[in-house]
Amino acid sequence: MIISEKNRREISKYLFQEGVCFAKKDFNLAKHPEIDVPNLQVIKLMQSFKSKEYVRETFAWMHYYWYLTNEGIEFLRTYLNLPSEIVPATLKKQARPAGRPFGGPPGDRPRGPGRFDGERRFGGDRDGYRAGPRAPGGDFGDKGGAPADYRPTYGGGSSGPRTGFGRGAGSYGGLNRLLVRHLHLITQASHVCDEAKPLGRASLLKAESMVSNGSKDSSSTSATAAKGGGGSGGKIKGVPTHGGRYVQYNVHGNLFEVSSKYVPPIRPIGRGAYGIVCAAVNSETQEEVAIKKIGNAFDNRIDAKRTLREIKLLRHMDHENVIAIRDIIRPPKKEAFNDVYIVYELMDTDLHQIIHSEQALTDDHCQYFLYQLLRGLRYVHSANVLHRDLKPSNLLLNANCDLKIGDFGLARTTSETDFMTEYVVTRWYRAPELLLNCSEYTAAIDIWSVGCILGEIMTREPLFPGKDYVHQLRLITELIGSPDDASLGFLRSDNARRYVRQLPQFRKQNFSMRFPNMSSGAVDLLEKMLVFDPNKRITVDDALCHPYLSPLHDINDEPICSAPFHFDFEHPSCTEEHIKELIWREAVKFNPDTQH
Repeated sequence: MIISEKNRREISKYLFQEGVCFAKKDFNLAKHPEIDVPNLQVIKLMQSFKSKEYVRETFAWMHYYWYLTNEGIEFLRTYLNLPSEIVPATLKKQARPAGRPFGGPPGDRPRGPGRFDGERRFGGDRDGYRAGPRAPGGDFGDKGGAPADYRPTYGGGSSGPRTGFGRGAGSYGGLNRLLVRHLHLITQASHVCDEAKPLGRASLLKAESMVSNGSKDSSSTSATAAKGGGGSGGKIKGVPTHGGRYVQYNVHGNLFEVSSKYVPPIRPIGRGAYGIVCAAVNSETQEEVAIKKIGNAFDNRIDAKRTLREIKLLRHMDHENVIAIRDIIRPPKKEAFNDVYIVYELMDTDLHQIIHSEQALTDDHCQYFLYQLLRGLRYVHSANVLHRDLKPSNLLLNANCDLKIGDFGLARTTSETDFMTEYVVTRWYRAPELLLNCSEYTAAIDIWSVGCILGEIMTREPLFPGKDYVHQLRLITELIGSPDDASLGFLRSDNARRYVRQLPQFRKQNFSMRFPNMSSGAVDLLEKMLVFDPNKRITVDDALCHPYLSPLHDINDEPICSAPFHFDFEHPSCTEEHIKELIWREAVKFNPDTQH
């Protein structure tokens, strides 16, 4: 259904009124005489517009989330030709935060931030950037949320269950989807990045082509909103504790206690079964960071080990395409150490959100994302580490089009012998050897996952959305063909080989016909990644040398890890108390001078 200009303005006017009302009530702003919106009027407007079918259109719901931000209110004021005095000074003051990309009105945006020197300005923790719309009556109130029966739809069709934030279902408003639905705003930044040689090459992307392919609805939203999960104009007030060395914040009913160097605006950007993620500013570096609170982190030994594993791994690694850990907040008292606060560089969104948006993705997007993924994976594998959980939602993106691999909680070294029975890799991205319970596996499992991601970028849907192990294997063999006996040599179990042989037999599909939107180079690389026998699967080094990536490949700018990583802290007898002590020591390494 096409929304008329009259209806667009009607919707915008309604959203402006509700947005101001929301800001005044939730942010405790002083009442402004020129924008007195009666609550009853807003309620009637909500009832009226929710009964209209066109409110469910993408345009309406994107604004419905966006009005929660100051930038959204400022835009609506401009769009409706309202006098500037209509926006309270308290809102106008915060409407365009310093350092935030794409701060201008739609249609007149800068081309994104220039390449930075020194420490990164943005980055993030993968647990903070995925969510559907808020449902009314949840932990965070019903202001601005979608109706309870609202279900978002994506351009790529069904993609299976959403992972939410981290290991639990996400429930914050999906403001980051504004960036997701308008990738062209991100790719505009690549023009600047291209000139600044962000990864040491003269041309990372054919930016001109990408920008021209991303002009859809540029007037209706702003990528600025992607950075703020709850609106940046309101402040969550903190209470100093422990002599002012720490500050406690009540983030929608969740206690959030951080060292005093992390200052407002504190805003929630995600939550899951583990706890909550908030954005804050490090007053010492002026860097915006993501702080993940893992509540009661030591109640479960498995989860505690996963937390420790990720901390140690990320401290060991230092690479542009691997997420960086900035700090482990040292708790005020060791004896009361129950919650872990991990500080990451802050990122805007993740590849899952980009893929399952309505924005067109070109071969240039695909090439650039794939190159960065393989570049980071080469570094990870050189550290003797298998990621074991590569999927789009674990690949983080920022406004410079930089991609970083996140979530190393399932990672292990290639030399370990006691980890083969653990859960590894989300099923849809799981290699055949894992589905067949192979007793040993190699870095080839990560390459299979990369192949699944490559195909998903271009098809906009998972390649193998299996409902169970059997269905998963069937979907794989339907595409790449049933393996012959020579391709089953990696299976040591006779039972496993017999099982594969009795499965329905399929011929390999023609990849060029199956993936008509992919270039011939991308198709060839995909075929080399999706090989049943892991011993015949392409390696990360060979993939980087593939002709498809030749415009980006530079062996002198694809570093490897200086030393292999060892999981020497993990053993079966490791107790929760021992893990707590090890995480405490990690926090002390970050904060050796903290007085207690």
